[in-house]
Amino acid sequence: MNLRDTSLITVNCVHCDNQNSVDFNAFQRLEFVKCDKCGKNFNVFGVYKFLYDNFPICKKMVDVSVAYDRARYNIETENAQEKAKIDSFLESCQFQEMIDGILHDMATYGDCFIQTISDKTMILKKLEPTDLEFKVEWINVPPRRSYFEAITQVQRHTLPFTKYDVGTLLHFENGISINDFRGESIFGFWFKDWYFLRDCGEIAPLLGVEG
Repeated sequence: MNLRDTSLITVNCVHCDNQNSVDFNAFQRLEFVKCDKCGKNFNVFGVYKFLYDNFPICKKMVDVSVAYDRARYNIETENAQEKAKIDSFLESCQFQEMIDGILHDMATYGDCFIQTISDKTMILKKLEPTDLEFKVEWINVPPRRSYFEAITQVQRHTLPFTKYDVGTLLHFENGISINDFRGESIFGFWFKDWYFLRDCGEIAPLLGVEG
């Protein structure tokens, strides 16, 4: 079954695990939904985080993907002194920590958002997607002749309600998605199948839970 052909999907609340019928298009457009039981809000990124934090097999998928991508780059030089200086610089600006965070978000959420803050020096700050509220609109930017969907507004969903200038955000997307404005999580949209695997007695031991 192709979920793009239906309007509702079943998603468990990340706060109380209650099953909710969620509009697929709203979730795909990164909108927050309200749980029918506890009344708290969550978005698709929150569900991905829930899977990573609570399903050992999901965590393993992300961690292996991050480790593989991390190993694909390396700084090489024949001059040991130059390499020492480069390594020292990268360590001082926590470069590896930033790279790991970007790779983690791209695998888990499909997207990573970095705020660039210009002062005397450029500061990069990774934003938490589970707490971001997005506005997606159809726009046309020359020389493109057709309209396409794009994120035109980003702000925090909780206090303090910070509104970010989209022009100062770096948006990294994972793979090719059905949309122009977002990437694809390693978990996909098959939430019902993940819950089934968690609750199925035969597969539960593999997921680290009791059947």
